Amino acid sequence: MKLLHIIFVLLGCLIHSILFGTTQKGTTSNGDTIRLVDYEPFDFLEHLKQRSSKTVFLEEQVEGWIEKDDLKEFIPLIYSEETCSRVSLQTSSFLPKEFSTVSNEACFLIEGFMEGGCFPPSPSSQKGILERKERVLKWINAQNMESEDSPL
Repeated sequence: MKLLHIIFVLLGCLIHSILFGTTQKGTTSNGDTIRLVDYEPFDFLEHLKQRSSKTVFLEEQVEGWIEKDDLKEFIPLIYSEETCSRVSLQTSSFLPKEFSTVSNEACFLIEGFMEGGCFPPSPSSQKGILERKERVLKWINAQNMESEDSPL
């Protein structure tokens, strides 16, 4: 009976490590975990475009990480449907199954600036996608920040 209990515990540990375990330092089987301060905002978006995993987990929010000068690089990407990794704080309980788009992640970055430069502005880039894009477009128009490359 004791041996059976040990086998079930070991089996449970194996299943848990497959589902949630780390495969190498900073990488989980469900996604990459990175420190946002190791990236500049546009380089971070380029990292997402590499699609190394469906989710890039962030350790924490960073105040003042996005500045106004960064926005000019994101505005032309608002209409890009290219797939990329999605962003989530490690503490987020929301984890969809699909990849994100460059459009959504560019809007998420712009929203971070709109919210005082704190990124990410919410626990997951996948919640409220349509509302975010609409809000960002209205804000860009109000700021007269149209890009020559975007059809605003």
